[in-house]
Amino acid sequence: MVVCVDDDKEDADFLQEVLNSFGVLSKWHQDGMEVFQPLDYEPSAVRFILLDIDMPVHNGFDILGKARDSAVWSKAPIIVFSGSISHRDITRAFLAGATFYMQKPNTFERLTDSVKFLLGVDWKNFQPTPDTFVYKGPGDVYLRDA
Repeated sequence: MVVCVDDDKEDADFLQEVLNSFGVLSKWHQDGMEVFQPLDYEPSAVRFILLDIDMPVHNGFDILGKARDSAVWSKAPIIVFSGSISHRDITRAFLAGATFYMQKPNTFERLTDSVKFLLGVDWKNFQPTPDTFVYKGPGDVYLRDA
């Protein structure tokens, strides 16, 4: 199972459609604080969490910090899945304890390729470093902040 935390239902629907095409169950939370409430799934069954950072009520950095302080989610692979390509956001996510950073793809084909990549990684044993933290797929561009 993959947990998706994203306030944008359309993005979450596309993501769930692609995950389902690979035979992977997913659970969507519109507000990340929902993952700290009683759940209708077993956290140990979660392969990884896809976390958007730009959300209105509780942003992804708030959720990430709370998850890393939580007994349930402290070791969970958390992949920031964001429209932001800002070096500042990438660095902040790395320092906050995210496992990986991936720009949200802008086409269904790229989304499918990105999900295929994510499903092929052994996240339980992945050790992020500055060199391995960011996914650089075909056509991905990341910005250096001035």
